[in-house]
Amino acid sequence: TRGAPATEQTRTPIPFMEQARSAASNRPFLILLAIKYLGLYALSATVATNIFFVRQVMQQSEAIMLWYGLAYMVGTLVAITPWVLISKRLSKAKTLALSASLAALVNLTWLLSGPEEPLMIYMLRALILAMSNGGMLLMGQSLLPDVMEYDYRRTGLRREGLYAGLYSFVEKLAFATAPLTLGVLLSSMGFVPGLPRTATQPESALLAITLAMAIIPAITNLLKVVLALQFKIPEPESVQR
Repeated sequence: TRGAPATEQTRTPIPFMEQARSAASNRPFLILLAIKYLGLYALSATVATNIFFVRQVMQQSEAIMLWYGLAYMVGTLVAITPWVLISKRLSKAKTLALSASLAALVNLTWLLSGPEEPLMIYMLRALILAMSNGGMLLMGQSLLPDVMEYDYRRTGLRREGLYAGLYSFVEKLAFATAPLTLGVLLSSMGFVPGLPRTATQPESALLAITLAMAIIPAITNLLKVVLALQFKIPEPESVQR
């Protein structure tokens, strides 16, 4: 590796808040953070609500979630190579927008689900959701190094740790806020916790479950499409040092 390019270490330490303010001026990174948050919020919404949807709306045993998980795992693994090939024809951001569009459409199909839905349809939905979510995750992770490199070319600073830390913080934030806001939605619309298996939730609570499973994830994924189409890494005119 003696011929590999090297970067000189910054000799003057820069305060964290100053680095954070500089990172906040990185528009592609802010868009990527918003995309990351919305994607994990949508994922968290469906994960947190799935068992209620199966029990109350589909009126099925939660045992079928085993098949959902199996189909989801297969879809995630199968989707990696196709999304990589697609991203070579399209840009990474447009590929992300395409996968988010697919996810939004599949999210809305939960509105058609009910007690008579065949198990194969339930598994097929999980498979396609996994494929679309896999595309979004893959493209998001691959755009992060691009944003880091853009920051270096823009500022002359190597701050991968700062960007990775903020990216990880947004992940934790999404997984914390999604169950909280969905819990508020369910409780405000009359969801009764601890209800016996044979009992049925009020109609308003069933509506809240459906909103959390279908409408909210669809909206967040559509917002991701809008943001992804606006994502662009410009060529910096000069490096600030």
